[in-house]
Amino acid sequence: MFFGSPTVIVRAKRSVLELYLPPKNQFYKLELPQNVISFLDVVNEDYIVKYILDFLIKLNKKSANVDLVMDSEVVFKKTIAKTNEQADKISIEEFFANIPIDPANIARKTLFSNNQHFLYATNRVYYSSIIRAFAKYGWRVNYVAPLNIFGFNSQNQVLDDANLKFIRKSKKLAYKINFLDIDKPKTG
Repeated sequence: MFFGSPTVIVRAKRSVLELYLPPKNQFYKLELPQNVISFLDVVNEDYIVKYILDFLIKLNKKSANVDLVMDSEVVFKKTIAKTNEQADKISIEEFFANIPIDPANIARKTLFSNNQHFLYATNRVYYSSIIRAFAKYGWRVNYVAPLNIFGFNSQNQVLDDANLKFIRKSKKLAYKINFLDIDKPKTG
């Protein structure tokens, strides 16, 4: 984390990035070209990186930490009630096997509670492209987490100040389901 740097919240949708820049949560929207993302597969990773980097250069906002939240339209989620270890293992593997993304590109997370498994999956190449662009610009991503863990599921609404404040205060929750910490089950 850059000491003293403000935290930018970036919401990644299927073909849109929403940036909320402190201190007043200035809103910027970057629509990604349709020819680089097909459904949830990244067609041209290098082009996405360059496209995002060009946008950031125009913003001219240096040195920032980023909390990257993945919108529900790019995250697959399922909750499974715990039964027995063998049945749970089969249910979990079936969920991840049925994600319509190349298995090599799936980032998966499992959060365990006393009586449930919370399963999440997204396209690793998509968020990695975003992170690469940010890194080239000098921004550091703290975590990549599903937006819905914060209780926000609306795909079409812009996040308001209260939502953004809650996300910034909920880093402990975000780190429990951080896609950058791949495939290490956490207990909730």
